[in-house]
Amino acid sequence: QYPSRSLWLFGRPLALCSRCTMGYAGLSFVIPLSFVCSLNRKHWYLIGLTGFLVSIFEPVLAGLPLYESSNLTRTLFGFIGGFSLSSLTIAITS
Repeated sequence: QYPSRSLWLFGRPLALCSRCTMGYAGLSFVIPLSFVCSLNRKHWYLIGLTGFLVSIFEPVLAGLPLYESSNLTRTLFGFIGGFSLSSLTIAITS
């Protein structure tokens, strides 16, 4: 794990990269949101699939030699990925 690709807390890099850290944050964010929002199953699917399609865009580009992802983009797309995965889980289990 490269420290430059991690979020830092109290002067130390976190154990996970910024994309994975914010992926877990996105997962954690949707759980309380699902109790507050009264969305039906179709809306959770729509949110989840749209977020998933958006979130796979950045890692695919990062694999290309012409694009270098930054910590900001990894953080943003990691959160979107976690949010969408959790939304799909809610849609499937509800």
